[in-house]
Amino acid sequence: MTQDKNAELVRQLEAGGDYRVLRKIALPHALEDRNLPDGTRRIAIVDVETTGLDPKTDAIIEFAIMTLDIDWPNDSKVLSNTLPFAWLQDPGKPIPPRVTTLTGLTAEMVVGLQIDRHAAVKLLKSADLIVAHNARFDRAFVEARFPEVKGLKWACSCTEIDWLAHGYDGRSLGHLLLQGGYFANTHRADDDVWSLFQLLRLEAPGSDGRSFLDLLIERSEMETVLLKARGARFSLKDQLKARGYRWNPDEKVWWTECDYAEYLSEKSWLLRNDVFDYISEMIDASRRHL
Repeated sequence: MTQDKNAELVRQLEAGGDYRVLRKIALPHALEDRNLPDGTRRIAIVDVETTGLDPKTDAIIEFAIMTLDIDWPNDSKVLSNTLPFAWLQDPGKPIPPRVTTLTGLTAEMVVGLQIDRHAAVKLLKSADLIVAHNARFDRAFVEARFPEVKGLKWACSCTEIDWLAHGYDGRSLGHLLLQGGYFANTHRADDDVWSLFQLLRLEAPGSDGRSFLDLLIERSEMETVLLKARGARFSLKDQLKARGYRWNPDEKVWWTECDYAEYLSEKSWLLRNDVFDYISEMIDASRRHL
């Protein structure tokens, strides 16, 4: 069936409003531009697959990264992009069955393999901003594996884009793709990196033609306040969660990140609820998602 006939079938199906057609994400392809203008910024998109959730005890079993050069701050047009680079890593421990079910990765597939450390670090350090979908998770594992990249700037496509405001009612990568009219193979690191790249290139509804990537970069450049509250009584637990605070078991503090106006409101709320032991600091993209 020709592409024109496919397009006509899609048009007919969607015309009545009873059907919605999902399109498969385009196969990975590189875009090369040897004459990048001054002011070009490099973005790295990364993803890790791991043996578990704790970077102190678990290990990376797959690492993927791609880079793209954008015309910023003019229009965030993607001027060039690489294919995803991906490496498997022998974790030196069993891969849990649940992880194998999720990713398809088995011990036999990774035995004796290692990430190309030099190449991975070089790509990470070449970026002005590193993007991940759930950056707090990826950053922790990446910095544990490659301590020499600590302090780089990170952005989170999961939490730093107000998906709901743009008509998307979820945050998982697969669900957001479906909402945008696409589907892809996911839960392998290179697939996820490419899928996230395609998602971020979509136009954000209600944003005057701007892409999600444009919005994410703009958000990442803002300074915000990291607020930590200690000694809150147990009865405030649910209220703190409802206000967006998360519990840090290592520091034994409730914490949240907000803009300055929200910080003033939160400070007043804490004082009204007898929480006097709190600290705040201004942070940028190099201090987020730690």
